[in-house]
Amino acid sequence: MYSEYGLFQGISEMQLETLLPCIDAKVRLFSGNTKLKMEGFGREGDRIGIILDGEVFDSPSKSEKCTIFEQHLLKEGDVIGPGTGVSNPVTSGQTAILSLSARAISEPCWFSCYFHHKLWENLCALQ
Repeated sequence: MYSEYGLFQGISEMQLETLLPCIDAKVRLFSGNTKLKMEGFGREGDRIGIILDGEVFDSPSKSEKCTIFEQHLLKEGDVIGPGTGVSNPVTSGQTAILSLSARAISEPCWFSCYFHHKLWENLCALQ
């Protein structure tokens, strides 16, 4: 199901069954215009997310002057969170995001599985 997303490229569905609980993966649902920075998905946050459904804008902070045309639209499969270049994500309507622990990704458990390392490589390649 999730192996189609770039972050999980080269990781089988069976391996994902082991990996997802290890990285504290949870599907989060948002409605309306939710500021995801407050949910841990900002530049300094502790969560990495994959947009499963809906749209997210990378909106400038209040201190940055910007028009609506300068906002960056993110869509299904795009990754948000620390290290992704998305600084102030805001949902637009109903949005589903697969939320992952940034710390669990960067600090693998003692099993040190190949596919956990592959996930880290994929994340670094997206930047």
